[in-house]
Amino acid sequence: MEQTLYFILLLIALCSVSECVQRQYHFMRKNWTEAQRYCRENYTDLATVDNMNDMNELKKTVNVGVQYVWIGLQRTGVNKWQWSSGDPALYLNWAPGQPEGTDECAMMRNGQWHDLACSISLTFICNSSNRLVFISQTKKWRDAQSYCRQNHIDLVSVRNQNENQQLQKFINDSHISGDVWIGLFRDSWQWSDQSNSSFRYWRSNEPNNNIDEYCAAITDNALRQWNDVFCYNQFSFVCHEDKLIVIRENLTWPEALRYCRQNHVDLVSVHSEEMQRRVMNVVKQASTEAVWLGLHNYCLMNMWIWLSGDIVCYQNWAPGNGVEPEDCRLEKRKGAVQSGGDQRWISLPETRKLNFICRNDEDAQSYCRQNHIDLVSVRNQNENQQLQKFINDSHISGDVWIGLFRDSWQWSDQSNSSFRYWRSNEPNNNIDEYCAAITDNALRQWNDVFCYNQFSFVCHEDKLILIRENLTWPEALRYCRQNHVDLVSVHSEEMQRRVMNVVKQASTEAVWLGLHNYCLMNMWIWLSGDIVCYQNWAPGNGVEPEDCRLEKRKGAVQSGGDQRWISRPETRKLNFICRNYE
Repeated sequence: MEQTLYFILLLIALCSVSECVQRQYHFMRKNWTEAQRYCRENYTDLATVDNMNDMNELKKTVNVGVQYVWIGLQRTGVNKWQWSSGDPALYLNWAPGQPEGTDECAMMRNGQWHDLACSISLTFICNSSNRLVFISQTKKWRDAQSYCRQNHIDLVSVRNQNENQQLQKFINDSHISGDVWIGLFRDSWQWSDQSNSSFRYWRSNEPNNNIDEYCAAITDNALRQWNDVFCYNQFSFVCHEDKLIVIRENLTWPEALRYCRQNHVDLVSVHSEEMQRRVMNVVKQASTEAVWLGLHNYCLMNMWIWLSGDIVCYQNWAPGNGVEPEDCRLEKRKGAVQSGGDQRWISLPETRKLNFICRNDEDAQSYCRQNHIDLVSVRNQNENQQLQKFINDSHISGDVWIGLFRDSWQWSDQSNSSFRYWRSNEPNNNIDEYCAAITDNALRQWNDVFCYNQFSFVCHEDKLILIRENLTWPEALRYCRQNHVDLVSVHSEEMQRRVMNVVKQASTEAVWLGLHNYCLMNMWIWLSGDIVCYQNWAPGNGVEPEDCRLEKRKGAVQSGGDQRWISRPETRKLNFICRNYE
């Protein structure tokens, strides 16, 4: 089991780099039907846009100076309700007598939904990185949507009864009175590939639904928003090729795995909601009630693991599946996705014969950032040896990309962040252009400029506070909860970088985090209640069972060296980090 755990953790650190959807931009000019036929014959279909990230990537594809570009959106005669975020509207909570059938946007009143004319101005609620934000300004629905997308993520979606209750609680706790816009809208537009994406990016006052304007194109305005136009126009166009392939043969899970690895790359792993949407789009073509995924149960530990090596952090289980321990005495269990209904994941015996989804993707840095954390980093000799062992054990031949690149830029606060977002052909490293600024292009990318320029600027205030008192872990916990909010939890590499920036000021060799060991299950848990998905343990820490007979163990971060996490007795007296945000 020790070897298997080591293998799992190492797999989490290394990402096999690939993209799931490839877009091809074509300069030839065709009408919409001709463009659709060309894309279907040579790729998958005209481009579908699932979310704002997709749209930003598409903007990079389209050349400056090109006026209109076809995408795969076409008007039908059937109106249906859907979410601005791109999620399908599977759960609805209309008030009695609603919707009345005439209006195309939805608002919330006393926990229930009403349709309303989109031109009316209301306050609204945005979704922003796992929290809700109330905007007290009143705006029309489309303007509210634009505001949320520019400043947060999108207008709030309500995908089930639990989310509806959470939203109503947020409205009550925030003392919000009156009606508020939510992200539900109705239209009659459908993607050429029949996907469920409800993401829309219309230009102001579009679509105007003129007679016979049944096709959508990207316009030449600064934001590259969309317009409805006549389908007979001759425009350039964008095709997409989905690298997920439904195989309509009925095979057991081991047979499906062998097929994918021999003919494509592997059975698909679903690490994110975006990937789940892509799976939902292709699984509709299946001829069985469920379809195999690259998901298997590691029975000794009652843990579900993707073939990519990742534990299951993003989850989409159907009720009664994936949570309770599996009975593996008779046969092994594997994961499948339902081809109908809510298209949730289910646990089935591996001998069941089903269709399956192979991935056929190629290497790219963006895949790691979308589905894992990033290209692999090698921060010391030990990690280099681990990486080499992984390559040898996995029988990988030839060269492989790692996440190392070269530049000479440094952040003002001396942080170690190597994230860059340069504009095309920047930085050009002109003489004396030693400072970086956000430009005014549509993507707000960066440029190197002269430091004497007079610009606006952005400050940041870190909500992590290093307390340079030496306390035991329980004392540190009490201090943070009395004077701030809590000891810090580190759920991501981004948060780890922020911790690394403040921990350098510590006066002890390690600093307490909000990380404690649940001894009965040999599991590390954050004070926030989350299990440890992102991991940054120092060698020899956090993996082996802890001996809790004498004293409880808690987690700390080293203040020097690689600043990794270590296990310490809770009676050790250390500095600690409080968080000062909810």
